[in-house]
Amino acid sequence: MNTVSYVQLGWIQSAINYLFDKLLNPFISFVTTLLSDGFKWLFNEALGPLLQKVFEYVIKNIMRIVMRILGRLFYRIEVLFLQIVDVMQDIFNVLAGTKPVTDTATGKTGSLLTIIMQSGYVRKTMLIVIAISIVLCFAFAIVGVVKSIGDMEGPDSKPVGQVLRKLAMALLRMVTAPIMGVFLIMLGDALLLGMTNAMTMGSGVTIARSLFVISTLDAVDDELGAVDKDGKKHGREFVKAYNYSTRPEYLAAHSRGETTSSLIDPTKYIVGEEARLFEADDYGLKDIFREPFYNGTKDYTRAEDVDPVFNMGRINYMIGIGGAILFVFILGTALFVFTSRLFDVVVLLLIEPFFIATMPLDGGEHFKKWEDMFIGKLFSGYGMVVAMYLYLLVASMVFDGRLSFTPGEGAGDIVTDMLMKILILVGGAATIMTAGPLVTSILNSMAGESEAGSVAAGMAFTGTAMDWGTKPARFGMKKGVGIMFDKITGISSMDTDAPGD
Repeated sequence: MNTVSYVQLGWIQSAINYLFDKLLNPFISFVTTLLSDGFKWLFNEALGPLLQKVFEYVIKNIMRIVMRILGRLFYRIEVLFLQIVDVMQDIFNVLAGTKPVTDTATGKTGSLLTIIMQSGYVRKTMLIVIAISIVLCFAFAIVGVVKSIGDMEGPDSKPVGQVLRKLAMALLRMVTAPIMGVFLIMLGDALLLGMTNAMTMGSGVTIARSLFVISTLDAVDDELGAVDKDGKKHGREFVKAYNYSTRPEYLAAHSRGETTSSLIDPTKYIVGEEARLFEADDYGLKDIFREPFYNGTKDYTRAEDVDPVFNMGRINYMIGIGGAILFVFILGTALFVFTSRLFDVVVLLLIEPFFIATMPLDGGEHFKKWEDMFIGKLFSGYGMVVAMYLYLLVASMVFDGRLSFTPGEGAGDIVTDMLMKILILVGGAATIMTAGPLVTSILNSMAGESEAGSVAAGMAFTGTAMDWGTKPARFGMKKGVGIMFDKITGISSMDTDAPGD
């Protein structure tokens, strides 16, 4: 190619470069900037918020589904522990005398102590003991008469007539001893039953039902609506008044006296009760949603009864499961105390005639000691029962949202408020253990010390039993955590253990 051709190509290339620099590049830059700004505006103003809302909606619903699935799992665990509490309370009520038992041989019904004292074996034993005691009573009377005659001139001498009066009194007491013993047992049973009915307001509520209802004080389903005790469904706006986390907001937004028809959208939710006046105090253990579970009309162990009313993902399982485990320990200790009380009372009643027989000789001093010990033993554990039901009442007040220990103006206040409630929960449980010996010691110091010993032994026995009972679960959890650790780190957990482990 000659020199002219190279010159021509250089001019053409220069022209093209000039065209791109002056015309096409600015146009392309302008179009690119315009499209960039347009897409940026479109994403920031339209697609971005839309995608964010869609993402938040999807994540929120996924979390709701996950929480409901986890809630069902934890619900089953809570029900298992609460059923254990129910069984232990039934045994406790039998031993305490608040639940009647039946003698299948005679058909008689009454408290366990009453039935035992009325059994043929005990009656025969009592008659034999009384017969032996009558002989001893006359022997002591003879010794007393001889001693009275011998000490006639002494300062401590007793008239023969006084010895004979004590003999007659002792014989009368021996005849009436079985009747008086059964009467005192029946009186104690009636007193305890009256106290428990007063503490539970005659509803016959159980510990397990109380714990379950307390754990649901923020769990009425305000997402899908909830069915009340009459089988009528209420919408989520009205339901907000029955959860302690949304109740203040609801009460602030709605004046007292509004009807449900003005609070619920009839196109989306079924109106529960048209023109039913909303009362601000209609909230707690016996409100329109929780009352059936509190009094036993609905079964808290049936998911079919719980699911239409409560959101299982919002049940407070720290209270439900933790409280159930706590009461397993408390009731285990109480069972030990009342079992000890049962045998102590029977033994004291059987040996009562022996102490009566000494009245002609000691003027009733030993019988007085027996009487004080018997009264103390008969009423031992009553303080524990009263403290237990009082504890449930106080716990329901503390956890229903009506009491606030802090202004609630930040995360710190919320944590402090929860710590205060947990402190009351645990501290109150410890008080149940000490209430029994405290009350019994007022009646008789020796009986109080004996009950304190029974409490200590019961706590040790129950703690050991719970430790052995939970060993399989703890071993399984340890193995599961070890496997997860191995998978994540690639290091065998066995290598991290100390040589002595």
